[in-house]
Amino acid sequence: ICAGDSVQLQGSGSGVLLWTPAAGLSDPTIPDPLASPEATTFYTLTATGSNACVNSDQVTVVVNLLPNANGGPDKVICLGDSVQIGTPSPGTFTWTPATGLSATDVAAPLASPTVSTMYYVSVSDTNACSASDSVFVTVTEPISAGGDGSVTICSNMSAWLFDHLTGSYDASGVWQDPTFIDNDADFDPSLGDDPGAWYYIVQVANSACPPDTAVVNVAVNTLPDAGADQSVD
Repeated sequence: ICAGDSVQLQGSGSGVLLWTPAAGLSDPTIPDPLASPEATTFYTLTATGSNACVNSDQVTVVVNLLPNANGGPDKVICLGDSVQIGTPSPGTFTWTPATGLSATDVAAPLASPTVSTMYYVSVSDTNACSASDSVFVTVTEPISAGGDGSVTICSNMSAWLFDHLTGSYDASGVWQDPTFIDNDADFDPSLGDDPGAWYYIVQVANSACPPDTAVVNVAVNTLPDAGADQSVD
């Protein structure tokens, strides 16, 4: 039998019957109990007659270990990426569903689902024993910081940097100034903000997708000097 299965013993006899050992038997006092041993076991059936005469017979229940069905730990990938699932081991494998898998009959296929998917694996061996397991692949979608942009202002002006990103963007990111120090999107040279490349970075927590970065190049023109006021007589 396979580990975890049971088999009915086909004993017979008269008098008082007793199977030993009793471990794994549904009832050691009947001729045909169900046997569910955890390991290969040598069972003896003893029959004791009313005249105290004793006879016995034996049967061996061989327990075959189950094949290794291991889907591996759950995975998180970014949309468009792939990840290996399963664990290399002997046996005949069947994976379901087939969607997003490089193969369904190997121990450790590559999974490239477009949506989060639970994959199931069943493996059988030459003893007709089988086992199954599952693994969940979470798919996270990348987010966009938008496209690069630029802005030129006068030194007595300010600029809202989000207005100068191109395309669509996710507003959950952070801005960094040209020295890579976190800052806000309100560029104001009068507050000491330096011109140059300002970086907008977005990243989703617990995501397999890498952060995305866009750059707004800021130039500041100094005001023209009209000179000092004068008076004439």
